[in-house]
Amino acid sequence: MRKVLSIVIVAAILLALCACGNNSAVTATTTAAAAAATTTAAAAAADATTAATAAAADGASTDRTSLDIGVLVWKYDDAYGSTVRTAMEKYARSIGDEMGISINLNMQDANDSMATQLEQATIMFANKPDFVIINVAEVASGQSLVDLAQENGVPFLFYNKEPTPETIQSVVVDPGAIFVGTTPREAGDMQGEILADLVAANPSIDKNGDGTIQYVMFMGEASNPEAIARTQYSVETAIANGLALEQLGETMVCNWDQAAAQDAMTAAFARYGDEIEVIFANNDMMGLGALAALNAGGYNTGNPDDPYITIIGVDAVEAALESIKAGGMTATVMQDGDAMGRANIRLAINGALGRGWLDGTDYTLSPDGYSVRIPYAKITTDDSIPSGGAAPGADKSTLNIGVLVWKYDDAYGSTVRTAMEKYAKSLGDDMGIAINLNMQDANDSMATQLEQATIMFASKPDFVIINVAEVASGQSLVDLAQEYGVPFLFYNKEPTPETIQSVVIDPGAIFIGTTPREAGDMQGEILADLVAADPSIDKNGDGVIQYVMFMGEASNPEAIARTHYSVATAVENGLTLEQLGETMVCNWDQAAAQDAMTAAFARYGDEIEVIFANNDMMGLGALAAINASGYNTGNPDDPYITIIGVDAVEAAIESIRTGGMTATVMQDGDAMGLANIRIAINGALGRDWLDGTDYTLSPDGYSVRIPYAKITD
Repeated sequence: MRKVLSIVIVAAILLALCACGNNSAVTATTTAAAAAATTTAAAAAADATTAATAAAADGASTDRTSLDIGVLVWKYDDAYGSTVRTAMEKYARSIGDEMGISINLNMQDANDSMATQLEQATIMFANKPDFVIINVAEVASGQSLVDLAQENGVPFLFYNKEPTPETIQSVVVDPGAIFVGTTPREAGDMQGEILADLVAANPSIDKNGDGTIQYVMFMGEASNPEAIARTQYSVETAIANGLALEQLGETMVCNWDQAAAQDAMTAAFARYGDEIEVIFANNDMMGLGALAALNAGGYNTGNPDDPYITIIGVDAVEAALESIKAGGMTATVMQDGDAMGRANIRLAINGALGRGWLDGTDYTLSPDGYSVRIPYAKITTDDSIPSGGAAPGADKSTLNIGVLVWKYDDAYGSTVRTAMEKYAKSLGDDMGIAINLNMQDANDSMATQLEQATIMFASKPDFVIINVAEVASGQSLVDLAQEYGVPFLFYNKEPTPETIQSVVIDPGAIFIGTTPREAGDMQGEILADLVAADPSIDKNGDGVIQYVMFMGEASNPEAIARTHYSVATAVENGLTLEQLGETMVCNWDQAAAQDAMTAAFARYGDEIEVIFANNDMMGLGALAAINASGYNTGNPDDPYITIIGVDAVEAAIESIRTGGMTATVMQDGDAMGLANIRIAINGALGRDWLDGTDYTLSPDGYSVRIPYAKITD
């Protein structure tokens, strides 16, 4: 019977270093600091990764016959690290053979010294290899290596030992690198789950029968995100699973080292002896060190008559697996060194060739925007404990998918809805699944959408596709989704930068949309091309294009980006622009834009040379206003003002053909509808978002972006 949570941990985690001669206290990095760093990283990842990929691609060739890849290793005699090194050597050969590329690895052992690693890196980067794979010796000291990489123009990645939350922005995100590792808390969660299951199966683990598990903790490095998370979540998850825990003594920071852990455990055992009921170790080597100390006292010998203390480690190194079989250690969590080594090589090849990090792979970018995470698995001799979670079945014959739509009479949105209906049928037929769509029109009201969502989520459909009515108000919908356990995605209207973390990234959702600045860039490029072909667009000949601007929503990321980059890109392309009046925010609406343009035209008249509109409906509204004054009628003798929109709705394309609007940028509603349905099916079936698709995750780590195209005739 599981113990009921009745007390908090008696001893807060106080840290003491096991390293020789250093007894100073260490302050643990807080979870809040890590979360803040992740938020910053995700926010900046898109621009940084895009920039780095572009830089790497400059002059890159995909027909290379050989690649020189350096590998900086923190310590050769680390057991788990050795499995990763062996895997890198293996996959450098096998993947290289498959691709017809000779991959030459130059591995260097820093022997747990940052000073040594910096010396090795100075020489390695100066030789300008095609790529460098970094297993940093000190997780807070990666900047010196990054500086060398950037000085010599060499792309790189970090693996296994994740840079600290305080440095992740500058050493991974800003330079557009990537980290290959594990999800920091997952191993700790699994250690806590293992202990809870062990106690449920064998209550005698609580040797003194006081209802509380007394434990000691071995930590890798005080500043290492993996070590911090394993230390915290092994305990918290055990408590969340019904145990009461009490820590004996201070957390023992032993730098992942077996000998240091043996010495520390000898001292701890001398003090606490048989009071110790469980040993948590951040890695197997420290667990094996603790075991050696216990063996000296006649514990965990493999003889069932001898006393025993539960030991739970992480890594599933061969020595730990043998120890578990022999009755020494109790359990471990497998960190897959072979999978990490393969990922290192596969991504390094892409980086060396100037490709996107994940091109041609099955990997997905973590929601943090800067990493690929290799999953863990539980390893134990207790058959009652599962070795890993089973993927949800994909044999459903029916899926009920809800769709929350901000406004049915939005022209572009209608193309997306039509496409979703089409692809729900065709993809469902292809997969042998009947897909039932329940679409709800909020009619541009967040209050209405929330009412609809309350009913929809309470009915527990298999999935919900969300086109949020107000981009700053998605949290209320996410709260409902999480309350009822319904997976979801957002599309088209991207949640604001202030809310994207909590409504998409944290709940592990995804956004289907467009790259915010791309449409604006294309509008600016179109104008520059038009003026180059017809300088008379500058009607007063003053060398300056006078324009008015129609904006969708003031807080919408797409609207903000289109408004900014249409002008900025035109200027970058050699034009000088002057805005007449204030930006007119018309909520994407044709009638509102017609009214606003009527007022603007009354004030500025023929001074207006160009009209930028964030969407075609506002462009068409502006057109209607100037038609009333005889402009843009389609008669070549009538006066004309250039109008550039976005969406390529049918009415805009027809207007361009008949001499009304000038140009538009196509936002592909059919492609977005297809993506919504395809990815929703994966989400409903419990698969990874992009399984079985040709989509790629954007560098921001939380979205799939549908490309635009220019339409000028």
